[in-house]
Amino acid sequence: MGLKTTAQETSTSPRILLFDLETAPNLAYVWGHYDQNVIEHVQESYILSGAYRWLGEDKVYVKALPDYKGYKPEKECDRELCKDLWKLFDEADIAIGHNCVAIDTPVLKQDLTWVPAGSLQVGDKIVGFDEGTVPGETLRDSSGNWRGTGKSNREIKPAEVTAMSIENRPCFEVLLSNGDKVVTTGDHYWLGRTPKDNFYKWVSTADLKPGHRFTKFWNVWEQDKSYESGWLSGFISGEGTLKQSGKAFGVDFCQRPGSTWEQAVKYCEVLGYEISKARTPKGGGLGRGDTLYTGLLGGKFSIAEAIGRMQIQRFVDKLNWDTFGGLKGQKLPTVEVISVTPVGMREVAVMSTSTRTFFAAGYAMHNCDAFDIKKANTRFVYNGLPPYSDFRSIDTLKIAKKVFRFNSNKLDDLGNFLGIGRKAQTGGFATWRGCLSGDSKAWKTMCLYNQQDVALLERVYLSLRPWAKGHPDVSTMRGQKGCPVCGHPKAHKRGYAYTNLMRAQRYQCLDCKAYYQGPRSKIPITDN
Repeated sequence: MGLKTTAQETSTSPRILLFDLETAPNLAYVWGHYDQNVIEHVQESYILSGAYRWLGEDKVYVKALPDYKGYKPEKECDRELCKDLWKLFDEADIAIGHNCVAIDTPVLKQDLTWVPAGSLQVGDKIVGFDEGTVPGETLRDSSGNWRGTGKSNREIKPAEVTAMSIENRPCFEVLLSNGDKVVTTGDHYWLGRTPKDNFYKWVSTADLKPGHRFTKFWNVWEQDKSYESGWLSGFISGEGTLKQSGKAFGVDFCQRPGSTWEQAVKYCEVLGYEISKARTPKGGGLGRGDTLYTGLLGGKFSIAEAIGRMQIQRFVDKLNWDTFGGLKGQKLPTVEVISVTPVGMREVAVMSTSTRTFFAAGYAMHNCDAFDIKKANTRFVYNGLPPYSDFRSIDTLKIAKKVFRFNSNKLDDLGNFLGIGRKAQTGGFATWRGCLSGDSKAWKTMCLYNQQDVALLERVYLSLRPWAKGHPDVSTMRGQKGCPVCGHPKAHKRGYAYTNLMRAQRYQCLDCKAYYQGPRSKIPITDN
């Protein structure tokens, strides 16, 4: 069945597509209800329905599997639906959407603090590492050549959050031999080792089995606000040195024998920080040869933890993550997977980083990158479809996070806060289960939910659009002068925008109210 032709198709305006997809869950065989591992992965997730509206049109259209010949309940049959969705993407100039660990999972930032994954925002500085092999890639290629990092070891790197969203998705709880419990989606990747070999590779949560091993690189800490910690932090900040040259990493401090030295040693012992035996350099210290030196022991991970616990700000500011070293260290514990248990729908942080990696709950993790466009691309290539023509993407979530500080950036909450509507009720997972079995009432609920998402997305987009920075220039796409945000030809003059040497006429659109600037010119200079 073909797609509805819209008025936009006959205009010179850029075609702006608002869309939302609903997908089926993955299906697998298990032996029981609890503490089970996947025996056999039966069926990949596929697209159930896609709702869309061309901006400027009145109606939200929805295409679902029962609309097509060949539809069979509980069968993967989205080829014809994908063909129609592909046509939409191929025709679009701009596409608008609202874009995995549990949101309370702690993630390590570069300032040596741990924060809940759900609190992270685009631009936040976190700690990452070399990705090495891509998840799903074998360790050796077809010729038997080793795939790896190109180095002897994955190196720790500074990273930045490049995309972030909160989604409700089916999750699993991974129980580890040290008692840690980590909740993730099935497609979340860990860096670990199988029970049969010692090679590190990416393993998805859905593929984990008892005996899989992970290195716990970091403990998860909070700032120690005790008197002893505050005293020791100030002392080491004043009398200590952060040593970071090449791959060496350490903290030394010194003091002449006496009460201050004894206090520092005592507080290290009280707080559990292991230090080296006091020594006096042969050349003497402070000109008298009686200065005592010591340093924190335990390797770079343990020393960084001490800096983070004490929040020694001078060292935090000086820390260079590019030279911190590789994913190896002294006395790093190895833990084993005990069980992987389904825990139903949970809120998860779907995050992208500049390194495609991050540390969560102390373990090495990989991006999820689970967005509608990527899911659609997966089904397109599976169904043998070629790439579609390129389009510009606008994510209302990114606008919300970059420009505002809403209490929640979820689409439903934004609509409620702005007074422009809410998402429809899904009826829970029973609706998905009903769709899989061919229940007509469930399909009706799913399509209405899908349609309402797009209608609400449009209203949220139009509300946030005037505030968006870097919005695609609609007027240029039209080949006409006008507002770059909405394309409206008329605007009020609102003074000038200045640089040191130039100025530009400032305009405010009469339609969407966005501000924009005309061409720059030199500031005229007049004699008094």
